[in-house]
Amino acid sequence: MNGQTGKLVGDLPMDKGAYNKYFAGTLAIGAAAVFALHYLFWLL
Repeated sequence: MNGQTGKLVGDLPMDKGAYNKYFAGTLAIGAAAVFALHYLFWLL
C-alpha cells in the first residue's frame, strides 16, 4: 500500500495449499448438502 495515496500495488501472496484445502472443503460440504437434499426428496 502506498503511504501517501493509499493505493494498493501488486498482488497479495497466496498459499496454494491453503487455497486447495479451502476449495476441497467447500466442494465436499456442497456435495454433501446436495446429496442430503436429493435423499430427502427421494424419501418423499
